[in-house]
Formats: sequence, structure tokens, C-alpha cells
Amino acid sequence: MLVPLSIFQQEKAIIERFMLLINQSLIFRDDCKSDVVRLIHQNFKKLPCDEMIERSLLQFREKKYLDEHDLINLNNTLAAMLVGLEPARHLSDHAYNVGMLFDGRVKGKEHFVDIAHSFMAVFEACRDMTSGCDPCTDVQASDRAIAYIAAHQTTMQLSGHALGHISLQSESKCR
Repeated sequence: MLVPLSIFQQEKAIIERFMLLINQSLIFRDDCKSDVVRLIHQNFKKLPCDEMIERSLLQFREKKYLDEHDLINLNNTLAAMLVGLEPARHLSDHAYNVGMLFDGRVKGKEHFVDIAHSFMAVFEACRDMTSGCDPCTDVQASDRAIAYIAAHQTTMQLSGHALGHISLQSESKCR
């Protein structure tokens, strides 16, 4: 990804670091041997699906519905668990913000700087993780950050589409 650094005066250092990390990440490197692929596969196999479904059904039984907040929490939990992070609302917010870059919804220079800060927050959370016994390298942390952001955005879209489909099915049966 190329961005003219000359338009960023005070924010140049953060934008340069963001660009370096994102450009060396899996999304631009296209490396199928990245350890993040193995990590996601391992974490997917360990997902406590029954527990997560039971928790969601319990909320549904108590309230008689699942609202946007419930779905956001479930989405954040799934995305975080896939890359080995603890689910956290602030990381979810950062992932959503960075996702806007990939969706082509950047709203100007200030928003781009905000996206860079959001990416760095997710990157730092991933940087604090280990890779086996060793600390994560910048490339590994970048890959995990991108994977978390992608998982976060994708699972939310899949949930939304699934609910839309269920809603349409229910409406057609009522007619």
C-alpha cells in the first residue's frame, strides 16, 4: 500500500511505522507458510463451540431475543479466540476502525491517522503474545493483527447475513 507521507507532518512517524507493518503483513506478503495460518487452525479446533452456543442460547432464553450487543460480543469473542487474544471491546472497536480501510471507507486524512493508531493498538496487543516460547516478531504480530481484523470483520458480516437470511425465511413462512 502506497501513501504519500508528505501529507502527514506531525503524524509522519506513526504513519511510517503503520505502513511498514501493514505492508510486511500477510495480506500484502501472500505467504501461505505464515505461522498465523497454523495458529488460527489450531485455535479453531480448540474453540469451545458448545459453550459459546449454550451461552448465546441462555441469553436468548432470558431475554427472548439476541440484540446487536450480544452479536457484537459473540463476534469479538470468536475473532479474538481465533488469533489467541482475550476478547476486549476496545480491540473490537479498533478492528472495526481498521476494517474501514479495507472496505474503502476512509473519511479523510484524520480518519487515516486514526486508523493507523487503531492498527497499532491491535498490533501491540498481538506483539505481547508469544510464538511458542519466543516473543512475537513484528511480522508475526502484524500477521496476527491482520488476521484478527479480518476475522472480526468477516464474522460480523457472516452473522449479519445469516440473521438476514433467517429473517427472510421467517417472513416467507408467515405469509
